[in-house]
Amino acid sequence: MTDRGPLDAVSPLDGRYARYTEPLSEYASEAALMCARVRVEVEYLLALSDLDATPLALDADARTDLRSLYESFDADDADVVKRLETEGYDGHAATNHDVKAVEYFVRMALPDEDEQGPWVHFGLTSEDVNNLAHRLLVKPAVETVLVPAIRELRDALAAAAREHRDVPMLARTHGQPATPTTYGKELAVYASRLGRALGRLEAATDGLSGKLAGASGTYAAHHAACPDVDWRAFAERFVESLGLEHAPLSTQVNPCDDLAAVFDALRGVNNVLRDLDLDMWLYISDRYLGQEAVEGETGSSTMPHKVNPIDFENSEGNLTKANADLTF
Repeated sequence: MTDRGPLDAVSPLDGRYARYTEPLSEYASEAALMCARVRVEVEYLLALSDLDATPLALDADARTDLRSLYESFDADDADVVKRLETEGYDGHAATNHDVKAVEYFVRMALPDEDEQGPWVHFGLTSEDVNNLAHRLLVKPAVETVLVPAIRELRDALAAAAREHRDVPMLARTHGQPATPTTYGKELAVYASRLGRALGRLEAATDGLSGKLAGASGTYAAHHAACPDVDWRAFAERFVESLGLEHAPLSTQVNPCDDLAAVFDALRGVNNVLRDLDLDMWLYISDRYLGQEAVEGETGSSTMPHKVNPIDFENSEGNLTKANADLTF
């Protein structure tokens, strides 16, 4: 079988739930990571060419051509990068290294690969490229996909809270009948919680930070080659030019405390939604809420009178699984 679709996917993220996760493919796919790595390598090369200490000269046309590598990155380009990694391409042997394949992809686009090529990835370790590339994907994924969806749900809850503000309902504490409340007030609780959780997620995303300090975080190769350059200041300017905060101190790897903060904030959002799922399930079970049967749908394979709250149940399960992954 060569033509594969969602029903052939290994993961339900690309199968059963593909229609929901599709907006994230621009940021979470392997091709997206390739493109982000190309962007880092290209912009780093251009930044090096701006230094008086380097003999690297790239004119306006070369700069435009290089930036087009990531601005117009497509499936054919991703295929080239993959072939460079796995089987070799255009005279380059297989790298068996994903970041090295991206380096070769950029080098192939240079006006003079022999003279200019060695400056691609100059002084860097793979983590310099990877940590920046991942954040260049996580940040817009949160800001352009997740945040609008969460905000839309918060607004829908707030609107429903206003609509049902006078609908009486018996509150429960410890699972037992307590005092009167309204359905609108209970929804308002979730709208408020979700709004605060959204704020924490946005703040954490704004704090994403990257490093560019070489193999062990000391700028050793950079300093050995060009000792007159303030490489720490260079790295700060470069990382901030990508829209990220600069992490001035690191080992080979970015400590990733910033990503942990984003994931923790996202878990907070998920926890609010999971609580909402559980309460809606209980409201349905207690007959506070009813469900409309859709003609033709089956609530149970053997009990046709049932209408199961499957959307809330699926949501609860997926949120629980997501939270487990976010703490992995």
